[in-house]
Amino acid sequence: MRGLGHVPNTMRTTTHHVLCALLCAGLFALAGCARNAPVRAPAASSSEPVATARPASAVPVDARLDATVAQLRSEDFVTRTRAARALVAAGEAALPALGRAGSSDVTVAGDIQVSSTHAVIDTILARTDEAALARALTTEWAVVRRSAATELGRRDGWDSIPLLLRRLEDGDADVRHASASALRRLTNNFFGFRAQASAGNRRRAATLWRDWWVREGRAEAEQRASADTASR
Repeated sequence: MRGLGHVPNTMRTTTHHVLCALLCAGLFALAGCARNAPVRAPAASSSEPVATARPASAVPVDARLDATVAQLRSEDFVTRTRAARALVAAGEAALPALGRAGSSDVTVAGDIQVSSTHAVIDTILARTDEAALARALTTEWAVVRRSAATELGRRDGWDSIPLLLRRLEDGDADVRHASASALRRLTNNFFGFRAQASAGNRRRAATLWRDWWVREGRAEAEQRASADTASR
């Protein structure tokens, strides 16, 4: 028996997501040009001493990543592009720095606020395995948990459902919404869960989700896993 409010999946595109996607795409598209662009040396000055740069190896990794994340807010397009590429290349190691920065909103198109970190976090997590996503889903940074839940919803594995069920009671509304959306996408069930509803209403809907998992979901997950193994 399917859950209450059984509805088909839909794909909804909002202005916010479009702008985030365009911003990230623009960053990576220009990165190739930026990488090959000639670097001009600063003009020499006979009256001022030239400061000796601190070797990159002498700067703690966390500090370097924090500084790179800060560059995502730069007014210079090439600087933002290079920073995004460097963070994606760092992979999972960059997530703490991105998490500490939070959403780090920037203004685009005059007066629209979009996150400077979401697209980078999404790109990193899209390249990780399920074990890394499970770690990201329980990290202390809500912005990372949100992206991890969203990415798990894009994959077909039902092994992540118990993890997503726990996130329905997350302290952050965006994480709750991403987790509920992921569960709905994976199972085609809804159970009336609303991330912004009162705590009592959320608990009741989360209980319906857990009851479904015990009655039907776990067995279906096992069947899917067996079919997966047999097809290999």
